[in-house]
Amino acid sequence: MQQNLGALKDKKDRRDFRIASIIAPVILPSSFFIATKDSYPVKMQYQRGSCTSQAHAEEHEPDEETPLSARFIMALSKQKEGNTSYGASSVTGMKVKKEFGSVPESMFPEPDASMSWLDYIDCSHITGDMLNEGVKHKIGSYWRVD
Repeated sequence: MQQNLGALKDKKDRRDFRIASIIAPVILPSSFFIATKDSYPVKMQYQRGSCTSQAHAEEHEPDEETPLSARFIMALSKQKEGNTSYGASSVTGMKVKKEFGSVPESMFPEPDASMSWLDYIDCSHITGDMLNEGVKHKIGSYWRVD
């Protein structure tokens, strides 16, 4: 049985803002690296399919000035997608950050490798205090780059 450990393809949503609607088409590079003094260390995902939530937490950390919980974003992403498969779509993570925000990693830390995927994404571990803290760290909007 093959496991999908990568990002899942986004489902098109007509409500998503599209950057192409406000700027001329641009040829994007196939890859790039942005190093800033505010970069936080890359998180260990232990072969879990959590790369999208790791990226969502990482890109928001400089603004929040604290490490953020990738697990919080992934658990809510999987609940929103309504499945327990490995991986999540990027747009779902953005929707989670817009609706629920993020919490400091100290509130919902990244577990060691022994935690199962189903326990990792179990939303019953998310407390009311976490949801209340998350709204303080919401994003205002996101834009799709097709």
